[in-house]
Amino acid sequence: MKFRLHKAQKSENGQIIVLLAISLVVVIVVGALAVDGGMIYSERRFSQNTADAASLAGGGEVLHYMEEYDPVSKTYKVVNKTFVCPSSSDYDADSKKFPEGSTNLIAKAYNEAKEAYDINKVDGLPFLGYIATFEDETVITEDYGLNENHGVIIECNSKDTIKHVDVTARVTSQVSTAFAHLIFPGPLATTNEATTKTDPRRNIGYGNGIVSLSDDCQNNTDGMEFTGTGDITVFGGGIHSNSCLTGSGNVTVVGMPIFDEFGNIIDGLDGSIILNDESAVVNGGAIFDPSPIGGIDPLEIDAPEGPKCTSNGSITGTTYSPGKYPSGIKITNGTWFFEDGIYCVNGDLEISGGTVEGYGVMFYMIDGDVRITGNASVQLTAPVVDPWAGMLIYLAPGNDGLVYLVGTNDSYFSGTVFAPDGNIEAGGTSEGVTLDEEGCELSDDCFAATFNVQFIGWYVKVVGTSEIDITYDETSNFYVVGKLDLQH
Repeated sequence: MKFRLHKAQKSENGQIIVLLAISLVVVIVVGALAVDGGMIYSERRFSQNTADAASLAGGGEVLHYMEEYDPVSKTYKVVNKTFVCPSSSDYDADSKKFPEGSTNLIAKAYNEAKEAYDINKVDGLPFLGYIATFEDETVITEDYGLNENHGVIIECNSKDTIKHVDVTARVTSQVSTAFAHLIFPGPLATTNEATTKTDPRRNIGYGNGIVSLSDDCQNNTDGMEFTGTGDITVFGGGIHSNSCLTGSGNVTVVGMPIFDEFGNIIDGLDGSIILNDESAVVNGGAIFDPSPIGGIDPLEIDAPEGPKCTSNGSITGTTYSPGKYPSGIKITNGTWFFEDGIYCVNGDLEISGGTVEGYGVMFYMIDGDVRITGNASVQLTAPVVDPWAGMLIYLAPGNDGLVYLVGTNDSYFSGTVFAPDGNIEAGGTSEGVTLDEEGCELSDDCFAATFNVQFIGWYVKVVGTSEIDITYDETSNFYVVGKLDLQH
């Protein structure tokens, strides 16, 4: 019995060596895979960062082109409305280069992308092609390797409401491995892609002088209405209603471009009158020139988050300072001045008499109405610096109140009046003649009720009992600051 037990034990000698050898191979394989996996992940992250940097650099150059600051006029060049894609990329397929010092937008975007890439890599990033879509549905395609996995592709769209240029960077790199190359013949490669879409600086109302945002038509609560017995002229911007358009009385509504001294329309600005459904025009005797057209997609306008006033405003003598006004503002007579800045108002802003001036001011109406009547002489202009440049009156989202403005011979308003959930009613009491094609500056003698403004509201009503001029100027109205959207 003892002999047999000893013999059995002896037969198991050496098995641990086999198990140890197998375990050692497994450990080595797992370790090698861990090392190779880490190298592949590291290279992939580095390549993705490189693609991101190249794409963002190219997109940044596009954004700079679309909103370059002019130090002379102290305004930004807002080109979204008039932007047209370049007809070619200016690329020489034979030399595989862009001309030295090319000012072509595609060349500038590619060169910036390549420069950002070259900082991180040394094997170059070729130009793979250019795709452009124009307003008339024309599509231009330059293919120098659009399906390849390493290089830059630039797509330009000047058809959509928001014009944009997309810069795509594809980065393919080889990965040196410690073990995987023994199993998989040839080098391993990883391809990463990044696309930067530009959302250029653009007017919040997409270049329209008057916009009604309501999506339904009910009397005095939705749509856009023109009424009265005088002439209402909108210079330089369209009239757009997301629902109905009503004209009553003997009022004449004219959409007119702004012309330069040679009779050319400035920057392609038009005076169109448009709405989504052409049959939604309710004409009670008004004259529309040009005739309203339908079939236009509704405008979707996002209301930006309002400003935050951190301290209370104050009144010194006859001067208001910016800040919070928890009980509203009321002026009935006298001469008053608003210092430049932002006024956050709870309650009503009411100006029913006297003389009031404020240059570079914004009224953010947290709740309540704005009422400025024809018994007052009022001159108000919006700020000229970001982030609220061009915004004169802003009814906070959720505030369904009323902005009521009556202009006189001595009144002047400049900036955007924005009431995303509220109503706007504007009118005039002047008896002068309407303006000519060149519009009216503050320093000129303006004989008509002058609104150098943009009206955007849920419901908009303009009453023309005399001559009313509404001049839309993209540089003096509120715009959405451009941004870059990086997509993987």
